[in-house]
Amino acid sequence: MNIPQSGVEYWLVSGATDMRQGRFKLAEFVRSQLGGGTLCNHWFIFCSAAEDQLRILWWDKKGDLHIHCQYTSHGRFIWPQEPAGSIPLSRAQVKLLFAGADWTAENTMWAAA
Repeated sequence: MNIPQSGVEYWLVSGATDMRQGRFKLAEFVRSQLGGGTLCNHWFIFCSAAEDQLRILWWDKKGDLHIHCQYTSHGRFIWPQEPAGSIPLSRAQVKLLFAGADWTAENTMWAAA
């Protein structure tokens, strides 16, 4: 998946997400639980309970809603298990997360920049 260079805020939604939910149900969750102000150029990244699938929900500059699914074939994604909330991520952390690497490790935090 192409990760935009700039102008985008990335948010990891902690906890497990029911991956049967579609983009409109996830968007409703974002608006009601995470505070839905202006959501253009925001990415919200959700993870399955098995930690082997990600769903990326985003609104583009026009306000159109998009969703992308990403699977891993190398085990599990590193995912926080705190109750639902959002954690801001840098672009470098998102690249590490998508690669299946430890995006939380301080010594690799900026390796994918």
